[in-house]
Amino acid sequence: MRGKSILTDSLVAAAGNIPQETAPNVRMTDTQADERKRGFSIKSTDISLCYKFTDEYLKNFEGEHDGNEYIIYLIDSPGHVDFSAEVTAALCITDGALVVIDCIEGVCLLTETVLRLALGERIRPVLILNKIDRCFLNLKLTMMNADKCNFDESEMMKMLWGDNFYDTETREWTQKNTGAATCKRGFVQFCYVPIKQIINNCMMNTKKKYLHSRLKDLGATITKDKGLTGKPLMQHIMQTWLPAATALHEMMIFRLPSPHSAQRYRVETLYGGPSDAYANAIKECDPNGPLILYVSKMIPDASDKGRFFAFGRVFAGKISTGMKVRIMGPNYKHGEQQDLDVHSVKKTFIWMGNRHVAVEDVPSGNTVAMADLDLIITKSVTLTNETEVNAHPIRAMKFSVSPVVRIAVSCADSDLREFLKGLKRLSRSDPMVVCTIEEKRQHIIAGAGGFSLKSKSCETVNSKFSYNRRNRIHNLLKMEASPMNEQHVNDIDKWLLDGSRDEEFAWDDNGLGKKILYFPGPNMVVNIGKGDRYPDSIKESIVVGFQFASKKYGVLARENMRGIFFKVCDVILKNRDHVTDILDASTNAIYASQLTAKPRLLETVYLVEIQSRESYLAEIHRELNNRHGNVFKEMPREGTPLYKIKAWLPVVESFGFSGYLQGPTNDDVFPQCESLGDDAV
Repeated sequence: MRGKSILTDSLVAAAGNIPQETAPNVRMTDTQADERKRGFSIKSTDISLCYKFTDEYLKNFEGEHDGNEYIIYLIDSPGHVDFSAEVTAALCITDGALVVIDCIEGVCLLTETVLRLALGERIRPVLILNKIDRCFLNLKLTMMNADKCNFDESEMMKMLWGDNFYDTETREWTQKNTGAATCKRGFVQFCYVPIKQIINNCMMNTKKKYLHSRLKDLGATITKDKGLTGKPLMQHIMQTWLPAATALHEMMIFRLPSPHSAQRYRVETLYGGPSDAYANAIKECDPNGPLILYVSKMIPDASDKGRFFAFGRVFAGKISTGMKVRIMGPNYKHGEQQDLDVHSVKKTFIWMGNRHVAVEDVPSGNTVAMADLDLIITKSVTLTNETEVNAHPIRAMKFSVSPVVRIAVSCADSDLREFLKGLKRLSRSDPMVVCTIEEKRQHIIAGAGGFSLKSKSCETVNSKFSYNRRNRIHNLLKMEASPMNEQHVNDIDKWLLDGSRDEEFAWDDNGLGKKILYFPGPNMVVNIGKGDRYPDSIKESIVVGFQFASKKYGVLARENMRGIFFKVCDVILKNRDHVTDILDASTNAIYASQLTAKPRLLETVYLVEIQSRESYLAEIHRELNNRHGNVFKEMPREGTPLYKIKAWLPVVESFGFSGYLQGPTNDDVFPQCESLGDDAV
């Protein structure tokens, strides 16, 4: 992927947690066996790093700082779309983001999505260009191309960036390139060229003597190369000469905000209540104020199978071992008792990658793991002091993907109790996974993709309908179905419309006397009847009928409906007392109106982005065609041997796609996917 876990290891080594020599191969934040086997992160992992810097190092620090000791809470998150919920859970409890970009592949699809989400949460990003050696070994960049890149490596030496050129023959700086071969941009002359020479010489084993001589001229001393050659030699020299941790420390400490400064401008996006005492405590990051703690995910306890730690961040106050807390769940509404509980925190911990350290308490601004809350908490919640009944919860997470992939599961050995426990553990282990029980007691697991096996379908319509009649009672309910405006469907999905105001909708010419009756997800029932022939006495029956129909599937494949606009055109009642018959009539009318309105199936699709060499393009196109994909854009990346391909791919056809491509392309091609919603089949 982009090398995030290896960069994390360099920071861990600089903190003294692991030996520097073993840093590239430890992958300390990849704590699961399948992460190490696959070579990329699946779960986001938090690690606490302590550093002590000298006064000389901090002399150029422009912000406020109290002492020379720093604690950095670093969360290594996955880079695959199937695990983007882990990234979202990490963003909820962070103030800054290290955006790691492969200098050859550039900004990929998932990077754009996560970056937009981070900026929406007012999280400050900083850029890290990784795998610089690929510029020299893969691209063979010319000096002209390097000039265009305009790398900004050090702001302390201002002449190394911008339009500043140095001529080695005249030994003079100029604001313009004189055209002489010896006149080059400052960064190219003093940063790019030395690094390029070192990397090239490392890869050419015949120039080892020259390599040590050149390093000595640059002020770097490599006492032992341990007989290394090629890439291992290059890694050893670069870690000794220009360790990544040094630059990363400066980026994080000098450019990213502390909790105390970040919460001052983030409180409005964090806190779900008014500007009260709790909001002020969050704003000031007050350790002595009322407790406001947000749990973003659950972490499995490796020492106790089936148990979980609740992991989150203290925004205000202090969480202590044995403390009784008020737990506000995701469905909690202020002033009500629904999804509200009180429980004691058995122990508090600081997380350290693959281990945890017990502590007595954790003040505001820090991350924390808590034991014995997993019996109450399933996913994300807000914790406060037991007595703080007026506190509002932290705003819920906004996921960049949705659980579009569904799989039906059953119990193989008839041990239903253990099966249900396993489903609960699965739901806790992933912020995106949803486990439900549908008709005929069928258990469904829904997730963003990857390890799931089957895509869900939705249903919609293309045209209009008529009515349904219950002959025995002579009640007539006339309904029409038509497609909803796509913008309204998207706004409902994003909770931008709630149906409380009719004026929010652009009605057609027949929308006389319109009144929204029911608003279940991306569908709508509206009364457009003229006059007062539709009494309120049967409104509840029609609404219940629609609830039943919308949850009990559409008429084509017995799946959820989407984007259907139902109009109640006329109602004739001979007997209003037969509520059951009215309910049945409304349900049947909804079904029938779909059938006569040219219903169509929808399938969820991915936007797939692939970067590949030209020699692999034919194989990629062949596989996309076999999986019913559609390539809509293909273009070369200037200055590189790579091509960028963009295509649509049904989610149901995406399983195994990445693994298949890595075979014929020698693991050189890795697709990036983003869920785009539903498309008509």
